[in-house]
Amino acid sequence: MQKLKQTALIFFLLFCALAALALLSGCVPSVPAAAETATPAVAPTLDPDSPVSSDDPTPTPGAKPRPGDSIAGENAIVEELDVLLLESFPLQANAIVRGQLRDGCTEVDRVESARDGNTFHIRVFTRRPAEGLCTQALVPFEAHVALDILGLPAGEYTVQAYDVSRTFTLDVDNVLQADPALSECSAAAPGAPVYTNEVNRYCFAYPEDFESLIPEGPVDVIVRGPQYGEGPQPLTAEVVIGVLGRTGQSLEEFVAGMTGESTGVELERQDITLGGEPAVVIDNLPGAGPNRVVVSARGGTIFTLTFQPLESPDRPEIAADIQRLYERVIATWAWLD
Repeated sequence: MQKLKQTALIFFLLFCALAALALLSGCVPSVPAAAETATPAVAPTLDPDSPVSSDDPTPTPGAKPRPGDSIAGENAIVEELDVLLLESFPLQANAIVRGQLRDGCTEVDRVESARDGNTFHIRVFTRRPAEGLCTQALVPFEAHVALDILGLPAGEYTVQAYDVSRTFTLDVDNVLQADPALSECSAAAPGAPVYTNEVNRYCFAYPEDFESLIPEGPVDVIVRGPQYGEGPQPLTAEVVIGVLGRTGQSLEEFVAGMTGESTGVELERQDITLGGEPAVVIDNLPGAGPNRVVVSARGGTIFTLTFQPLESPDRPEIAADIQRLYERVIATWAWLD
């Protein structure tokens, strides 16, 4: 009995020892094999002596405007549009654009017109300084631009300036018609140069080796031939055409006044026609050497054609040149009715 009690005590003590060991092992913290530590990313240190590659990203700052720089655009507000047809033929046309500029610094740079079929498109280009203080108030503007209508057929046309439009009508083809008188001037001497005076309404042809000069003063034109000799005033055949305006005199009264001043000088007079109008030819009027003056009156205006010199003792070519010039001018002269 006593032995059985001793065995039971031994098992009890072993059980307590095992229980104590289990409790001690649960209280000791476990240590991981390798602790993980987060390391913040560190930007690499740039070596100032290292080479720079074109592949390296480089920030590009915005370009700073320089003094005097300007900004171009189409920043006008178009409010009104008119089309003005000028009294001429062929007709001419202008577009008048009115509106507002957006601030005190903006100004109209140019106005352009382009035609597409029967529509003219108007664009207003503006410009303003890139920097500077500007009044923030609308500024009115008006701009004109020519419309190219020469050669257009009769019909209705539209002018469009952004949201504003106007129409105009050509009643007839806007084509320049050849003046019959001009054709007559050229037909009398095909290929010859022709002088035309639109103001005093006449034209004529002259020899190919002559040239026309437009001087200052009351003279319309000088047609001058080949030059002979040297020096500041070489010898040349020429015709000087002058227009005296409305003198209130008839052709005969004017000629009588011219010839009456030439007492003692033998004058030669001949009646001809100049472009179908009566004219008088007078040779040897006092002047710079021997000359021939053709006088004609039309619509109350006196026209004089002075051919000079008629001859030169040193240059026989002059007489031939002046005769060629006289025959060509008289034969081809036409009035532009």
